[in-house]
Amino acid sequence: MSRILENSRILQVLRLNLVLLTLAGCQSVPPFADSRLVDDQSFQYLWNIYSRCRSSVDPEAMREDVYQLGGSARRLRQVNKASFLPEVLAQMVEDIPPRISVDLEAMTAACAIRAAQSAEVTRRSHMARELYRLVLSGPWTSLSNYYVVQARSGLTLLERNHRDIQDISVATVAIY
Repeated sequence: MSRILENSRILQVLRLNLVLLTLAGCQSVPPFADSRLVDDQSFQYLWNIYSRCRSSVDPEAMREDVYQLGGSARRLRQVNKASFLPEVLAQMVEDIPPRISVDLEAMTAACAIRAAQSAEVTRRSHMARELYRLVLSGPWTSLSNYYVVQARSGLTLLERNHRDIQDISVATVAIY
């Protein structure tokens, strides 16, 4: 009788190990990869968008590049999630690192800061504010503090300049 119980426990342990190994094995391969990611996420494609953003002087075009890079980063994060698991378990699973040789979050943030600076120069403060805030509140998972500091200081300077212009406008109106 005790031999039967012992065999039963061993069988339960083996079943549990099989389930755990199956789950661990499934995490090593991205589930159901989006076919668009093969084309859109290539290094050259993303680098071309980033290079275009870095060399452009048109804030509107640069903002489009920011959103393209950000969309690519978001899609890559979604593909790397363990979506086949229940949400409670998926939160416990570490994300699979991206298999491309660029940091999309850093590229997106750098492009956004450059676009915001360009928007400031062309007196598009609303666009500059939007882009700085995107860097500060984006859904980043590994963004360097450097970009956060750059965006925060750019936004602070933008707000300070905006207040100074309002103060000058009020003073000018008061004189007349």
